[in-house]
Amino acid sequence: MNSEVTSALSLWQRFRMNRFLVLCWLTLVLSFALLWGLGNSIIVPWYQRWGAGLFVGVIMGSFRLVVLSLPWAVVSYHCLRGLKIQRVGLAWLVMGVPVLFFCIEDLRLATKITLPHHQPTRFAQITGKVWPQDARLLTRRHSFLAADHQHIWFFESDPEVFQSFVQTSGWSAVTEEDVQWGFLNSRFPWHARPTRFPSSWQPTEFWYWEADKDAQTGPFGPAYLLTDSNHTHWCLWNDGI
Repeated sequence: MNSEVTSALSLWQRFRMNRFLVLCWLTLVLSFALLWGLGNSIIVPWYQRWGAGLFVGVIMGSFRLVVLSLPWAVVSYHCLRGLKIQRVGLAWLVMGVPVLFFCIEDLRLATKITLPHHQPTRFAQITGKVWPQDARLLTRRHSFLAADHQHIWFFESDPEVFQSFVQTSGWSAVTEEDVQWGFLNSRFPWHARPTRFPSSWQPTEFWYWEADKDAQTGPFGPAYLLTDSNHTHWCLWNDGI
């Protein structure tokens, strides 16, 4: 009788542990998928972005579980048993510490990438330029952990604001041929153009920046400043090929 009870309890404990690990895995997958989907806003259509997010989330969630979370759970489980701690809720919480850490970190990165008030900081980190304070940000699109690194900000401003930004940021005026716009035009994220931009908007003036070849620290560029002839609708595009 005692052996049957012990066997039943053992099976129940294994079931609860397996259920806990499956829940941890699903949480890690969805957490990274959320980070990927929000971070790669430049990818369209949306179902491709979120589909890729789930695929990458399965890979990264499995890696995080097997390499980091599972060993921690096993070690903490035996430590709690050795200490004879009977509080089940505390035991699950201790074993789930790595999962909580990853979820909090993914949420922090997602908000840093997407929220508007973080854009000036990201703008400076990616482009090395000072945020144009008097320009109105219409939209922004980013890539995150992708082979094709692109970041773009669309602005609306008075011509004087644009001229001040150019003069204080060290841009070099170039021609359409200099930047090989015929090639870049196919890479430019036209789908990200905001609705407040004129439907016929096309860049007619170009500025360019790239770090020196021997630069050891970023940002490296290349970055393009594109505007219409009125200097009222313009964008800064970092095309890290």
